[in-house]
Amino acid sequence: MTNTQNNILLISYFMPPSGGISCQRGLRFAKFLNKIGWNCTVLTYEGDYPWRVIDTTLLKDISSIRCIRIPSPVLEKYFANQKNIFAKIPAIYSGILKIDVMSNWVDNVKKHISEILDDVKPDIILMTVPPFSLLELIEILKRETAQIPIIVDMRDLYWILNPHGSILRRSINWYQRSTAKQKIPMWLSLADGFIAPTEAIISQLAKIHSAPATVIHTPFVPEDFSPMQSYRRTEKFRILHSGRIYRSNRADKLLEIFSLLPDYILNRTKLILQGHSNRYAKKLFSGYDWAELTAQVPHSDALACQVSSDVNLVFVTESAKNGGDLIVPGKIFDYIGAGKPIYAIGPAGGELLSFMKKYDLGFTAPLESPELCAGMLSKIFRLWEKNKLAPVDKNIRAKFSADVVIKKLADFLKRFLIM
Repeated sequence: MTNTQNNILLISYFMPPSGGISCQRGLRFAKFLNKIGWNCTVLTYEGDYPWRVIDTTLLKDISSIRCIRIPSPVLEKYFANQKNIFAKIPAIYSGILKIDVMSNWVDNVKKHISEILDDVKPDIILMTVPPFSLLELIEILKRETAQIPIIVDMRDLYWILNPHGSILRRSINWYQRSTAKQKIPMWLSLADGFIAPTEAIISQLAKIHSAPATVIHTPFVPEDFSPMQSYRRTEKFRILHSGRIYRSNRADKLLEIFSLLPDYILNRTKLILQGHSNRYAKKLFSGYDWAELTAQVPHSDALACQVSSDVNLVFVTESAKNGGDLIVPGKIFDYIGAGKPIYAIGPAGGELLSFMKKYDLGFTAPLESPELCAGMLSKIFRLWEKNKLAPVDKNIRAKFSADVVIKKLADFLKRFLIM
């Protein structure tokens, strides 16, 4: 039984009303650690516009969790005025100097660290990143009280900082990445332990840091799926991509693959790009009857769509050279909860395809060969035609449920409380 006296401070920039997959890992950690006897307090952002994706329906999931919220007026203006470049300049300037714009929030948090520690009296601190600027708090916290163990949850690595966009933006990204690679290893060297959602990230950390580390998958919540209607087959072969199309999953690469499919398959297919929020993707796919682009939906609706699809799609177009071989998008863990077969496209030999094969989650194809990707889609379509698409095995799904994953997390954290 977990000791009820264990106070844990969970530091997460992303927390409801933040939406999308970024908040789900920290939210589920906090919610289920509390359920098994830990006293979890969350330190997070205060404001109306702290994130690009907002989902107020998630506030009910955090209502029973104690939150300490710290504002950042500079960052609030940055997100609230998307089209006003002058409102963005202060945040952008400091973001260039300090890895990312969220450093403005970190600077405000630093002013309150002493009082937060006095209030919470944590036995252990769990910090989930990105944003990478959050890691500066490790140094500040260790100055305040070196005896409190700090565990870092690394959800992603440096690929997020890869240069992209205009020449000016790429130049800024290059500078930020250079700064990050100088500072992040030093900050991480002060951490007492690490967790990450995949083995690939843990392996990368182990090359540099000797602190204890383990894989803690992002859990899905079985109860989230229990009120949903059961799957019903329709006349269309429904392929769902849930969540934003971003730098690591380029829309043009996806269009290239689907354009290789014969007309008789496309005429019976519906590719649903849900919550794309990407003007380029909309422009690319808007002329095709087999593609449907939808706006962002509340998390519960996104899960319902995952249950009602025939196949759930996840794809990574970042090359292995640029870190794409380490990426496993967080949406895959909700896909596992939904139980439908998953189709994953990613760098050959990368972690996404290896993860899929290890747990027998569905189908895979290498990004480097659009022809093979389209060929696998054709195979999946034929299985659907014959009503032979197999769901994810129940025993595999159980390995990723919140009850199983959070117990493993708690057991790892307890190691640091008895040292």
